[in-house]
Amino acid sequence: VFAIFGGIIIGLTLCALLYNNVIVDSIDRLFDDVLGLVQDIVAWIHSAETPLVHVRDSVEGSVSAISSQLVSSSFIENGLHGIVAQLQQFAHDTADVVLPHGCVEGVDVICIPCEVCSEVNVQASNAANQMDATAADGISQLQSTRDTIVRTLVDTKDSIKSTVDAGVNAVNGFTPVFLDANTTIRNVQVTWQEQTVARRGAILALFAVAIAILVLGTVGIVLGLTPLRCLAIGLHVAYILGFVALVFLFVVSALFLAFSVLLGDACQLSSIVASDWSPVLGASGGVALNACFHDKSLLEALQLQDALSFADAIEIPTIDLSSMLTFDSLDQFAQAILSADPTTFDVGVDASQLVQVLNVYTNGNSLATNFPTLSRDCNPHDGQYSIETMGIPWEANGEGATNDGMSPASYIAARYAPYRRACAATVVTTCARNTPCSYDQFVTELFTNVRCTYMKTF
Repeated sequence: VFAIFGGIIIGLTLCALLYNNVIVDSIDRLFDDVLGLVQDIVAWIHSAETPLVHVRDSVEGSVSAISSQLVSSSFIENGLHGIVAQLQQFAHDTADVVLPHGCVEGVDVICIPCEVCSEVNVQASNAANQMDATAADGISQLQSTRDTIVRTLVDTKDSIKSTVDAGVNAVNGFTPVFLDANTTIRNVQVTWQEQTVARRGAILALFAVAIAILVLGTVGIVLGLTPLRCLAIGLHVAYILGFVALVFLFVVSALFLAFSVLLGDACQLSSIVASDWSPVLGASGGVALNACFHDKSLLEALQLQDALSFADAIEIPTIDLSSMLTFDSLDQFAQAILSADPTTFDVGVDASQLVQVLNVYTNGNSLATNFPTLSRDCNPHDGQYSIETMGIPWEANGEGATNDGMSPASYIAARYAPYRRACAATVVTTCARNTPCSYDQFVTELFTNVRCTYMKTF
């Protein structure tokens, strides 16, 4: 029996050694796999942090760039308002224009309405009204959209930054945890590898004790059958050693059973975390690794999509630019201005009529007839001007060429200066732009206007 059990123990010893090698190799591979997993997770954390930081920096840079561009786009409405204001000012300046400027029709002797100015005034007013009516609504929509975009971007910029920073910190916060786990696993691995020889020696020692007990028991039995019965006490020693070894092996078996349970739990835990890391890292930390293992977006896992979905609050208006920027009246106004030439500004008054007015103011008899209250000394003896003598007024007065190369206007001014006081009571003593002037100044301006009219029409 002892021989049979001895053979069984030797066989079990060989099996235990082989199984020990299998367990040791499996545990070594387990350590390597776990360390590789931890290192891969740490590398993934750094890789996952990069796109999040890129998202944060891209959002900040884009917000700053868009805001600066939109803030500097006020030229859109300013351009429209500026053009409309200029057209309105042009229309104001060309309204009710008369020549000379500032005269009153029906009151002043010479007051010619500018018909072409009235036409230009109407075209400028129409262009301003059309631009304001056609483009103002679209410009208002663009301005409102721009303000909304700027306000939305500015309001959400800090929120996006803080949210993304929180996500980056959450992902980056895993690094110390896994680095500590990596250090712990390496220490356990080193300890395990250092105890490999001791474990094998302990297993062999336990089986050696068992074999020694069997041998001692066998010797005791044999001696009990011989005259040396006193040595049969060795059998009792074998019983005692066997009991002690049994108790010790029971304790060792319990320890290995606990270790086996621990390994089983580790395997079970690995199967759990393969589908959900939340039990290990918590709800906030596990979602990031779950997103990685399940090939999902980190933005969704870290709840960053709400912070980055600000574009939904921006409504881009649908504007038909072709109709918004169609300004027929402005085109007509521009065409009228560009096609203007000296023939455009025809005052519509016969130059001979102006010459007749000039002759009234330069002839004493005509003045006395039209202005009975004038002094008798207001009696210039001219009034023979004609269209042909506008460039040589001295010949109309029976004089030769002027001395010292005097111009026609200077000649008229000098000729009627002596009558300034005597003719001061003439009804019209207002020159251009309603400026009060003397008789000789008025006649000089009248002559100049007639001459200019003559030069344009002939």
